[in-house]
Amino acid sequence: MARVPSAKRYAQAVFQIAESQGQLDRWVEELYHAAEVFSDSALMAYLGQPRVRLDEKVRIVRELLKEADPLLQNLVCLLASRLSLELLPSVAAQYQELLFRRRGRERAEVVSAVPLNRRQEAQIRARLERLLRKEVVLTTRVDPAVVGGLVVRVGDKVLDGSVRARLESMKQALAGTT
Repeated sequence: MARVPSAKRYAQAVFQIAESQGQLDRWVEELYHAAEVFSDSALMAYLGQPRVRLDEKVRIVRELLKEADPLLQNLVCLLASRLSLELLPSVAAQYQELLFRRRGRERAEVVSAVPLNRRQEAQIRARLERLLRKEVVLTTRVDPAVVGGLVVRVGDKVLDGSVRARLESMKQALAGTT
């Protein structure tokens, strides 16, 4: 079976093209737009059929993305030909990460038991920016299972200051002493 390049590899190739064109921001918008266009499950099921001829897939892609850059159309056609259109949202996300890295930004996700207000978000963002020495793009999510405190995820690092984690730690400590 042939190896299919990962979303990251496609994103890196697109990033090089966008950079050479001086259009990094436009490409991130176009990639997310294309991912949205091809998010319809019925369309994806049809285009994912090996029995649908490639010229039909290309016709559909070009019609749906007629306003898009021809190079983006070519990328989507390539993904369709390799039965890998489901990678498109990941390609967009990986491209966004490359753009963040280029601009010295870092994405952070904060999970709390209750919604955070703007002041709390600003304080958390400021603290993370001091720690990381980068601009932080913060997203928040509510998960009542956290119970209290915060879980912060930056890249592949997780800082778990939640009550749930403390309780679990206490539970393990108690289980180890009996």
